[in-house]
Formats: sequence, C-alpha cells, structure tokens
Amino acid sequence: MLLSRHRAITRVSLAALSFTIVIAFSQQDPIQAAPEQVSLLPESLLPQNVGIAVATDDTVTLAFDAAMDPVSVESALQVLPEQKVELSWNEDHTALTVAPERLWRADERYLVVVADSSATAAGDVLRSARRFSFTTETAPAVTDFRVRLASADLPASADIPANADLLATDVVVSDSPSVRSLDAGTQPAEDAASLPPTRTIDEVSATSSISISFTDEMDTADVEAHFAISPEVAGDLTWTGGDLVFTPTERLEPAVRYTISLVGSHDSAGNALGGKGNFSFIVQRGAQLITTAPKLGASDVEPATVEM
Repeated sequence: MLLSRHRAITRVSLAALSFTIVIAFSQQDPIQAAPEQVSLLPESLLPQNVGIAVATDDTVTLAFDAAMDPVSVESALQVLPEQKVELSWNEDHTALTVAPERLWRADERYLVVVADSSATAAGDVLRSARRFSFTTETAPAVTDFRVRLASADLPASADIPANADLLATDVVVSDSPSVRSLDAGTQPAEDAASLPPTRTIDEVSATSSISISFTDEMDTADVEAHFAISPEVAGDLTWTGGDLVFTPTERLEPAVRYTISLVGSHDSAGNALGGKGNFSFIVQRGAQLITTAPKLGASDVEPATVEM
C-alpha cells in the first residue's frame, strides 16, 4: 500500500517536472536549425511591354538586369510571329536592340522570347525564360471613296436635302441638273474622317470620276500599278494632294456595276494597304420617258403643246 503511494507521487512529480520544462522552453526564442531562407517571388508569366504602335521600320530594345553573354542570348532568342531580324548590343551587353531585316508587319503583336538557356557574362544561366512584347502601327487604309461628276458643264455639287440619308463617303450623282453630292465638310466634325462606304453606291452618272483618299502618304507609282477597274474602262490616273483620282475617258455603261481594286498597294514606307481594298458603284440606267401630256394613248385631244 505504501509502495503504491510512493509510485503515484513519483509519477505526479515527473509530470510536473515535464510541464515546467515545456513552459521554460516555450518562453525562450526559437532555435533555428539552419540559416533562414529568403523568400523568392515568382517571376511574372506576362511579357514585358517594350513598345506600342512601333513604326514598321523602327527597332525595339530588350533590357537585362545584368551583363549578358551575347552568343548564348542570340542563339536562344525567338521572334513570334517568325520574322528575320538584325541584333545589336550596347557596350556593356545589358541591352539588346532588335531590328526588322526589312519591315515589321503592320497591325501586329510580336512576342520576343529569350529562352532559359541564355547566360550572363559571369556564366550564370537564367532561372526562367524572359518574354518581351510590342505592337506595331496600323496599316495604311482608304479613308474616303467618292464618285464625282466629271462633266465640266454641270455643277460639282448642290444643296443636300436636310433628310438625306447618306454616309459622308457616299456620293450619289445624277446626269440631271439636280446633282447631289456629299462632302465631308458638310458633315459634323465627328464624321469628317469617315470610313469607306459599307454599301455599293448606286445611281452614279455615266460621266463620273472616282476619288480615293488614304490615311498615309502612299507610294504613288505602286498604287497606280495595283489600281484596277472591272469591267475595264479607259481613263486617266492623277493625284490631287494625297488623293488618287481616276477619270474615265469614255462614258461608263448604264446599269453596270463597276469594281475598283487597290489590293496589294503600299505606302511610301513599304507597308501593305490594310482594311477594305475593293469598292463598287452602279451606273444609273439610261434616260427614260416617265410622263407625257397628253397622256400616252390619249385620243380626241387638241393640245396646243406636247410635254414630255
């Protein structure tokens, strides 16, 4: 009985001692078994933007945090969409300039990837691939397509009815003295730089000229070489400022749909024409007798005059 009591007291004493040791250790600073690890922030998977609306003949520069080994970087570099480029470095090899061998594509988003096999000048390999992106300028485009009366004995324009439902680039011309045309200057400011017409212009005069405006300075010889009208009709091409004007040297065929094409044309920098490149118009039908006085087929009349 006495022995059991001593054992119980011993167990209680040992438990109390263990509890005291645990509290003592919990009040001390934690012991580090190894050097504290520095938390590394993961690199962004998004490419670094190095240019917006870059001219198609311009360069972009890729900056690095340390001097790089040019050979390893150039062998690991990829341009998407694929394009031939020329590379050059600054003096301390911390910046790489990328230039197109000819021209970048207009209206394009490029991605330049430097693979993780690249190394610094000190021999350290990149931990992950580096990505850079840039966008190029918009392609040249047709801003205005107009059909104008070419006859010299008729007015170039007349008043537009207040309820005229026309786009700023739509022109309806008639062989009658009541000629209708719509210039950008008659529209509100927001419509002055209008887009090419989305519908075919009709009721065009058989003696009309075609005027085409562009967003950029064009290669005039190249545009003329790519100009086509179908069905074919003889005519002259001239330039008024930056506008191309086609004036037929013969009357257009009544009720025929003509299509103008400029596909493949380039601006003065060599950029291909973008956007809409084909435009159509329909020539009005020939003059027709619509009313007579007396009426057609009338009988037993004695008119002093006949009106048609």
